[in-house]
Amino acid sequence: MFVLFALVALPAIAPGQSQTPAPVQPPVTYIKIDGARKFQTFDGIGINANTRSWNGKELEPALDLLLDSMHAKIWRVLVETVEKWEDVNDNSDPFTFNWKYYNALYETPKFQKVWGMVKYLNDRGIRENLMFNFMGFAPEWMGVKVIAPQYEDEYVEMIVSFFYYALKTKNLRFGLIGPTNETEHHCCKEGPHLNGEQHARILRKLIDRMEALKIMNGIKIVAPDNANTEIAIKDYLPAMMKDPVIMSHVAHLGVHSYGGYHKGFTDFVQRSAYPNSSWWVTEWNAWCQGCDEGILGEYNYAFAGKAVNHLLDLLQHGAQAALAWEGYDSYYEHHAPSPFSYWGMLAYKPEPKSYIPRPNFYAIQQVSRFVPTGSRRIFTTDLGDSIRTVAYYDSATRRITLVGVNTTRRMLSADVMLSNLAAPDQVDMYITDETRRVSKVNTVRVNGKSFRITVPPAAIFTITGMASVGRTAVGVNAKPADWYSGDIHVHRNCGDERVLPESELPSMMEENDLDVISLLADMGNGEVLNAPEDLKKVNGKLAPQSKGIRLIQWDTEWHFDATYSKFEHQALGGHLVLLGLKEAHQIWEESPYKILEWARKQGAVTGFCHFQYLNDQVQNELNCCIPVDYPVEAALGTIDFVSEDVFGVGSPGAGWFNSEAAMHAYYRLLNCGFRLGLAAGTDYPCNENEPLGTLLTYVKVKEQPLTYRAWVDGIRAGRTVVSRRGNAEFLDLQVNSQFGPGDVIALRKSGYVELDVAWSSTEQTPGVIEIVRNGVVVSRREAIVQPGVPAQMKASVGFDKSGWLCARRMDETGHVTHTAPVYVSVSNKPVRASAEDARYFVSWIDNILKNTEPGGPWARYFTKDQQTVRDRYIKARNIYDKISKEAGAK
Repeated sequence: MFVLFALVALPAIAPGQSQTPAPVQPPVTYIKIDGARKFQTFDGIGINANTRSWNGKELEPALDLLLDSMHAKIWRVLVETVEKWEDVNDNSDPFTFNWKYYNALYETPKFQKVWGMVKYLNDRGIRENLMFNFMGFAPEWMGVKVIAPQYEDEYVEMIVSFFYYALKTKNLRFGLIGPTNETEHHCCKEGPHLNGEQHARILRKLIDRMEALKIMNGIKIVAPDNANTEIAIKDYLPAMMKDPVIMSHVAHLGVHSYGGYHKGFTDFVQRSAYPNSSWWVTEWNAWCQGCDEGILGEYNYAFAGKAVNHLLDLLQHGAQAALAWEGYDSYYEHHAPSPFSYWGMLAYKPEPKSYIPRPNFYAIQQVSRFVPTGSRRIFTTDLGDSIRTVAYYDSATRRITLVGVNTTRRMLSADVMLSNLAAPDQVDMYITDETRRVSKVNTVRVNGKSFRITVPPAAIFTITGMASVGRTAVGVNAKPADWYSGDIHVHRNCGDERVLPESELPSMMEENDLDVISLLADMGNGEVLNAPEDLKKVNGKLAPQSKGIRLIQWDTEWHFDATYSKFEHQALGGHLVLLGLKEAHQIWEESPYKILEWARKQGAVTGFCHFQYLNDQVQNELNCCIPVDYPVEAALGTIDFVSEDVFGVGSPGAGWFNSEAAMHAYYRLLNCGFRLGLAAGTDYPCNENEPLGTLLTYVKVKEQPLTYRAWVDGIRAGRTVVSRRGNAEFLDLQVNSQFGPGDVIALRKSGYVELDVAWSSTEQTPGVIEIVRNGVVVSRREAIVQPGVPAQMKASVGFDKSGWLCARRMDETGHVTHTAPVYVSVSNKPVRASAEDARYFVSWIDNILKNTEPGGPWARYFTKDQQTVRDRYIKARNIYDKISKEAGAK
């Protein structure tokens, strides 16, 4: 999908000059917004807030303005280390807290201000996005400007004691910590002067200490918070990235900017060992000369325009959030003897002790007020210095938002044309300029898929509207009538604070015209909220929110992630999706096989999800979701399907996982003779809030009317096609004119089968159709498909022994649509297509056995029935060993 904005620059008219028709129309400038090219998620606009200013009722109205009017979603709460902290050592042992000392310290006025302000923010809903940051030098006895190496553990103890007291004594909530501030800034007092190596070493010590005290509990780090991005790239980030423990605890890379994007930062991250790292700008503004030194700066609209222009520049280049420096004028100990800092979005007026908005406060709202958190940035044309724009699409609300700065002194007229996107009935336009403050200036009706707007000179503008989506909005329907699309992997939450109301689901199904969704409650570690409440809704019946042709039913996902230490239990095996259950409750087991047996007693359709975490190798490195036990349970007959999840084609996260490795693992299982279904789902909202059905499963169901049970049984039977491009395309495979995915063709002896493949799409698309036999491409055709005119392919494929075949549509990144297999049985023999694949699974299980033996790195996952589980591993290994010999292994 894309949106095309045609901007026409109109010459300025001098006062008193009459306007005459121009003989030649001015050139048209086009802004293309391409919804198929998706980039980072928008985490929100945030604020830096100095706790020293807290004095209860006086500051509360300022915080309310920032929360309610500026829509600040992320709060970097500042605490200074310069004075009145640990001025003398609590004791000589940095690993033993002197709580008599710390209890007294943390009830002093300095810290009472911290606790009071954070409690107020907690009460206003700022919890997971509340980040503590420490500014200023170290205490004198630790080294002041530096942290002497022998005092690193003492420095860590001081910070950890603060976190421990906040959590355990004050019962405060925060999800992020920024342990240091601008430590490379050796000319100033912003933080202790560290290099990248010492900074990383202190981070690691901090993590280890908090983990030992069991207070990390999902709290993540934002670092390195450098002022100089070049130094961050050359020194600080490489040092952090050398330590996988540090990076596993980093939520976002943090940098500062007072001049827009620093060239090369995104490229550095993408070429690093952690290319998927998100980054926040934890301090951003236009530069205000003298504001740190107590000198009032320029607070006119031009300054506000610079700040927003820098913001859009940062967002264009990949920043997921930006935090304005700063919320309100305040005093900083580490800036002494400066009388005051005058950077605030809100100016402090000593008389009558109040806070007054400056132009920045309004200008920033052009983004923060209209771009929903969780929106995805989509491509916009770079128009250079004259106009800067960013565009976002929010799948939950179907809101399209374009924000721009017209840096010229000319009026701009825009003809807007929407393509491959359901059009809003109307769009609203808001302006901030010299005379207006987030003023709604127009509501424009959309005629078909076009409308016209006018942008005033030197204005910040926002154009926003909610698209209307119906079953036919996406164009020609790609799938045949007896195929039904669904998303097997939908949640209401992904471990954060927002729980999606169930009432929103039917309308969210419309974007990809879904017939079915499996709404999964968490019967594992409870990371997905609200598990206790939602598990009660699993009853084998449609949810009350099902409406007409949109079927919604509660089922479950079971997981105790192997690497998530914030939960009491961890399990090795992987994530299970269980469909068609009659009841569910939380169950802790060390091995997934017991869960599979429990589910199958209810007649459930069972499978492993997250196959995209595989990498074509026998894997020793664990992560949250790798399906370690999938070949074991496939061999022992306890699963019905496997699935790939999360990111589709065109997602910025599409390269984070290996979707082709997912298919290769599936091929290996098929080559060993296991007939398993193939499915796909989004894991919404853990897919960066991409629309439901971005990955989906088409299931062939002949029985009418459609029921949820018939749909999940179709997955078990293998009558599926998966799409990584939503409902935009479909691949129809027919063999011998009557057989399709999941069917078995019986041949008495070797022979040929005839294939007909039809690739349908809702829009013109180039690609390649491929026929795969036993994991090997045997025929391919390049094609360009048109809406309503499928691309056809015919092929004859020979079988001299039992095997399978499927069709797939490929682009340059891998498969886009993929059918489940049609099986060909020759002389009633089992499929034994690859001895090598069977030996691969022998090696896989040997690796599990080695790692789970007593003393092995994975032995800790089994405390009560280790031998029973190992016996299952051995039994499955023996099955693959037998298959390899039957397939011809020597």
